[in-house]
Parts: sequence; structure tokens; C-alpha cells
Amino acid sequence: MKGKPVDILLVEDNEDHIELTLRALKNNNVINEIHVVKDGREALDFVYHQGKYEDTEKYPRPGLILLDIHLPKVNGLEVLETLKKDRDYKSVPIIMLTTSSRMKRWREAMPAGLTAT
Repeated sequence: MKGKPVDILLVEDNEDHIELTLRALKNNNVINEIHVVKDGREALDFVYHQGKYEDTEKYPRPGLILLDIHLPKVNGLEVLETLKKDRDYKSVPIIMLTTSSRMKRWREAMPAGLTAT
């Protein structure tokens, strides 16, 4: 028996990257509901149902988060740290996105003991 597909939260501030990511998901037959927010503060508001995201029916808990590292207001690494310290969201998979080729930024996003490849 299959469960309900999880909702995906895409956190990205660049319109071109949003379009590219959505097209890639669609081209690979991802049928999940995808919600898009454009900064780290908005991501946290979505996850914690604050402000305009209070309606839990319209803005359900994401089962997967695609998170850009470089974001305005609250950066992606701060969002990652906040969610991974929260026992209610610790188990939600978060995929960090970046166009940076600098390995230092990638390593900052990795929990202790893991490596970027």
C-alpha cells in the first residue's frame, strides 16, 4: 500500500533557478505538490505555519525541503540549523542547493561526520 505523496517545499530566491528546478521535477514525473518560497524567513514561516502560512490545509507540513544556501533575510544554513535542532522537523529530509563551486560552503552545510561529494 502506497502512502500519500509528500509535499515539497522549494526555497529559492532566483526566478531562473525556480523555473529550472520545477521543470526538472516535472520532466522526471514528480507529481508531488510543490510549494515555493523565496527567502529563509518565509521558509520558516511556512514550516511553522506563521503569518500568511497559518492555514495548515493550504500549507501542509513538507515531507521534503529543497533549500538554497544563499538566501535573503535568513540564509539557508540558518534555516537548516533551525530545523535540524527541532525534534519535530529533525527527520524531514533537506536537500541543500547551491550554484557555488566553493567546497567550503558545501562543507558548512554538512552535519558532522558526513562529507560532500
